[in-house]
Amino acid sequence: MYFLFQGVCSCCPFSSISAGRSYSTVTDLIINDCAFFRFEEFSSHGGVIYATGNCRLNITKTMFVRCMVSGTAWGGAIYFSSSESCYMSSICAFGCSCPNDGIFCYLYAPISKDLDLTYISVTSCSEKRVGLFGLRIDYGNQNIQYLNSTNNRNMNTAGIHFEYPYTLVCSYCSFVDNDSTYINIQFYGTGNSRLFTKCNVVNSTQDDSYGCFYISGSGTYVITYSVIFNNAYYLFYVNSGGLTVSSCCIDHQLSQLSYGSLVTQSLSMFKTQLIDYLFFATFYCEGKANLATSLPHYCFYSSMITIFFIILEQ
Repeated sequence: MYFLFQGVCSCCPFSSISAGRSYSTVTDLIINDCAFFRFEEFSSHGGVIYATGNCRLNITKTMFVRCMVSGTAWGGAIYFSSSESCYMSSICAFGCSCPNDGIFCYLYAPISKDLDLTYISVTSCSEKRVGLFGLRIDYGNQNIQYLNSTNNRNMNTAGIHFEYPYTLVCSYCSFVDNDSTYINIQFYGTGNSRLFTKCNVVNSTQDDSYGCFYISGSGTYVITYSVIFNNAYYLFYVNSGGLTVSSCCIDHQLSQLSYGSLVTQSLSMFKTQLIDYLFFATFYCEGKANLATSLPHYCFYSSMITIFFIILEQ
């Protein structure tokens, strides 16, 4: 196993990590084609990766399995708080956990930098309703594409939490079978353009304190061309700011659509036709380890998913 030699980790089939490490002095941290297995809790931020200072992080084709932190730590697998950008692509995360923020990852960058996640699969993270935010993404230019968030559980925001984005585009993502005490997808704080488009939000469950989507901050968030289907209780809770929903497939009755201070006049939904729509290519990953030999076998590949995209007419 080759692990992070001079800030570069390439072609490593397996890692058994006994302690986390700080990479704050590394300018460019590049991790490619790796698999990280912990099966134990680490007491500091970032079960595997802890990158701060002026570290620029680039992770591709990598698996994180059972990466866990405990106590007051953040980021079950990854903690990134830097003055530089973070790029992640072709990532599988399974069974990660954290009692605080970022069950899988916590990412922060200043508004002039990028937080770019593409082809990410986060599944079965946290077995109980504990911890906050499946993924927490703070500030920066937030670009999230082809994220699969499935069967994750926690106390607050089982899917993803966007905080104070300078710009935000979340597109071609699926949030399926996630369960939370309060919220499943959260938009928090001010920002410039903020768009959630061409996504699936299906079979989410949460208690009725808040909605599946929670919005707090000035300005307007836009949800468009998305399938929001078979979710429990109310869909939208707007604490402050505005929300525009347009051209979406939503199966909730209007009386169950909003909770709290949502201004229903801000909703502009619905055209009426059934479209057989080829939606997106998603990143699908599988991982399993032979624990007797400590050798994992994993594969990454793209596949096309066809869904029925239903749009109701105004």
